[in-house]
Amino acid sequence: NGEHQTLLFSATSGGAGLREMVSKVLKDPTHLQLNSVSQLNEGTRQQIITADHNYHKELLVDWLLANETYDKAIIFTNTRVQADRLYGKLVARDYKAFVLHGEKDQKDRKLAIDRLRQGAVKILVATDVAARGLDVDGLDLVINFDMPRSGDEYVHRIGRTGRAGGEGLAISL
Repeated sequence: NGEHQTLLFSATSGGAGLREMVSKVLKDPTHLQLNSVSQLNEGTRQQIITADHNYHKELLVDWLLANETYDKAIIFTNTRVQADRLYGKLVARDYKAFVLHGEKDQKDRKLAIDRLRQGAVKILVATDVAARGLDVDGLDLVINFDMPRSGDEYVHRIGRTGRAGGEGLAISL
């Protein structure tokens, strides 16, 4: 009889572009949303530390990595340049780290995530683009080197920790 059903799945609630497409393609859609902004993981503690400038933030990151107890950590930056810079500083201080951003191809991304999962690397420096869909057990420290551009991004970032009943710490500089 020519009837069909169209389904749309998205990892995020989407921006204006996605909403516009939905209104054109779907008739009378039913929305099912999991893990909304208000559903932060209960095991995640959130802290803010004020910093004057990026050099101050770098000193804070160094102190936090040396003094906090964690299995695995992810540090978020807003730019690829900042991610590379911070990664270089961590490696120079003998931290086992990897960097992930939009310039990295799928092979590099998979290698970084595998190394983090296996524990060969304890720290991942990443931009939001690179961290989409990242699910790593034991990720118990998230540091926002740069504040995210939106509340959704913040929730997405700190949602990487405190999963499955585990404890997590999210620190924003």
